Amino acid sequence: MNHIVQKRKRDALKKNNACDFYSPHPYGVEPQGNFYLQADAQNPRKDFGFFSALEDHTILALLDQLDVVDLVKMSVVCKIFYIFCQEEDLWKALALHHFNGNFTFRDNWHTTFIINYNANFVLPTSKPNITLPTLYSDFLFHIWRCASTPTTAWGNHLDPIENDTIPRITGLDVNEFREKYLIPNKPVILTQVMKDWPALKEWTPEKLVENYGDKEFYINSGVHMKLKSFMNYTQTVQEEMPMYLFDHDFGITAPKLGEDYKVPELFGEDFFSLLGESRPSYRWLLIGPARAGASFHKDPNFTSAWNGVLSGYKKWVMYPPSFTPPGVFPSDDGLEVATPSSIMEWFINFFSNRESSSSSSKKKVKNQNKEHDVKPLECILRPGEMIFVPCGWWHSVLNLTPSIAVTQNFCNTQNVLNVIDFLKVKLKKDLYQTFTSKLEEVYPGLLSKLTKEKQESEKRKMSFWQTLKAEKENTSVVSSDVVPTAGKFKFNFTGNKP
Repeated sequence: MNHIVQKRKRDALKKNNACDFYSPHPYGVEPQGNFYLQADAQNPRKDFGFFSALEDHTILALLDQLDVVDLVKMSVVCKIFYIFCQEEDLWKALALHHFNGNFTFRDNWHTTFIINYNANFVLPTSKPNITLPTLYSDFLFHIWRCASTPTTAWGNHLDPIENDTIPRITGLDVNEFREKYLIPNKPVILTQVMKDWPALKEWTPEKLVENYGDKEFYINSGVHMKLKSFMNYTQTVQEEMPMYLFDHDFGITAPKLGEDYKVPELFGEDFFSLLGESRPSYRWLLIGPARAGASFHKDPNFTSAWNGVLSGYKKWVMYPPSFTPPGVFPSDDGLEVATPSSIMEWFINFFSNRESSSSSSKKKVKNQNKEHDVKPLECILRPGEMIFVPCGWWHSVLNLTPSIAVTQNFCNTQNVLNVIDFLKVKLKKDLYQTFTSKLEEVYPGLLSKLTKEKQESEKRKMSFWQTLKAEKENTSVVSSDVVPTAGKFKFNFTGNKP
């Protein structure tokens, strides 16, 4: 019997093409399926009383409502509760609530809370000698899997740039960039536009701590932290959803940082600059550990963006505006997006690992009730490189290593109509009214001109059947492929006018 069970386990591992490089759970938690593969498996939940009827995520949600004293009490009720009460997210929430960013991170969130709560507490040199039952839980195991799978499953700095599917370009002038990438709305990596930035030398972890260590910056967990404390955290943390320094006021907090880089000439046109201090947030300092980053989204207000890496390596995955990434569910108006709970979860569930064949990243997934063969654009962005993120493109970014970057959004001739259309659907339309009024004041007639050009372009792109319908409705429309005539049509293969 045992050899049959072992064979089933080996076969299950072979079939799983997701990354399986995680280490064993520190408290022995295993996936639920293993319970059925173990000949002598015992179910410890039979002694869990009322709680055995609850889903694991519900149990964790209940524990999340407790203060630290009650959480410690619950951990000694039984061995299963002991395992649940060690979950990092519980102690992370307690630390952020109790210390509000004013803490020193050490090893993990449980230890961090203890040493910051009581500086005189002497940490034990070894784990408690407790014999724990094997708890079978897909929920708890998946959290650990996302926290422990190394990011090298999706690339590292040793990977050849030829593996990237986003082009890397050196020496583009403004006109070339406009014709090849800005107008077609295509992403590209720019390799030399940052070479003269002081930030390349000044924005190392060591120099940032030396110059701005006592300055407080905004962290995406809703707190402000001193930079030296956050940098310490980035070097040692291992969790599924790390904190991310994502500060749009960095130029106010530390004005010199705003002077250490210059917007490349390629992105010089920015109509939102007409709004002055009332413009929406448009630039961010980005610092985070491995596994941090950004889940799938389109940039705010339908703007385009650039993102330059000063330190570390970032994995980028991009989908064009017309295709929603697998596992991502936007609202009808595009203002809200539902995604997997963490970036790591998306990569594990929907993206192939680097050990697979080059074609294995092409997966069949269901998107909007249809099956598609999906192969996103991807790259590893390296120090000194900048990526152009076109308007409307879905993108997700995973830090492969601790990294430092700066990003800026902009609105120019190519995307301004998209921006305005998006602003119309916002619940607050004051920005739409202010922006369009200012644009008309400084560039009178521009919006009318661009709108007319867009309408003419859309007419030229009309399909065969759309052209027939337009002709039937006595609408004078000429397609690039079909030429309407009096009461009939003919194909125009030459492109010449009739």
